[in-house]
Amino acid sequence: MTITTSASSPERNEEMLDMCFSDYHKEVYGFRPRNATWDYYVCLSQAEFNEELAQMEAQNEAQFLEARADEAEDVADFKEQVEDAIRIGAGDETTALRWITSEEEFYSGQCVEHFVWQRGILFTTYGRNLVEKLLNVVTFKEFQKYG
Repeated sequence: MTITTSASSPERNEEMLDMCFSDYHKEVYGFRPRNATWDYYVCLSQAEFNEELAQMEAQNEAQFLEARADEAEDVADFKEQVEDAIRIGAGDETTALRWITSEEEFYSGQCVEHFVWQRGILFTTYGRNLVEKLLNVVTFKEFQKYG
C-alpha cells in the first residue's frame, strides 16, 4: 500500500478515503484516525506517509502472527485437556469431550460454537472440526417458554 498524492491536498484526503485508510488504521491501532490524527496523516509527504504505512503493515503482520501463535497454543491446551481426560479414564475422544462439556448447557449449535470460541479456537481448522464433533456429543436442552 502506497500513497501517490501531495501533502495537504484535496486529492490526498480523497486517496486516503479511497484506500480505506481509516479502516486499516482501526484494524492496526484499535481506533479510527480523526481530527488531529487524521490531519497528521493528511499533512505528511508521500515518503513520510509511505513510511507510516510500512510501519502499520509491519505492526499488522506482527499482530497477525501473534494471533496465530495464540490460537496454536489454545489448540494445544484443549488437545491436552482431551488427552488428560482420556488418561484418567475417559477411554476415547468422544467420552472425553462428553466429560469436558458435562457442566455446560447447550441449546443450539450456536452454543457449541460459543463454547469453542471461548477457548480461542473456533476459527481454526481444529476448532471447526471440534464443533462438528461436539454437535454429535452434547445433549441439547429445550428452551423454557415463559408466560
